[in-house]
Amino acid sequence: RATPKVHEHEGTRRNPSNTEGSRTRRNPKEPEQHRRFTSTRTSEECTRTTRRVHEDHTKSARRPHEECTKTTRRVHEGHTKSARGPHEECTKTTRRVHEDHPKSARRPP
Repeated sequence: RATPKVHEHEGTRRNPSNTEGSRTRRNPKEPEQHRRFTSTRTSEECTRTTRRVHEDHTKSARRPHEECTKTTRRVHEGHTKSARGPHEECTKTTRRVHEDHPKSARRPP
């Protein structure tokens, strides 16, 4: 009975005393170490959060990926068809604009 109680009590005492002592020593004497330690903590937390975000984002992106691909294909097909139809008209219009523009540009000089 006495051994586990003393062991647990010692562990409980050692942990906070060491943590408090290290914090107290690092803060006033070496603020750089404290900054590095803080940045390390932040980077670890940020890394974990980033991993979760990436996992969620990847999963959500993978699920509708098939639907998105089908939709994109349809859009591309429809866009290509509609673009091919008036493509000749658009070319004719562009040619006319180019022809009119150089003529009007040549007239003043």
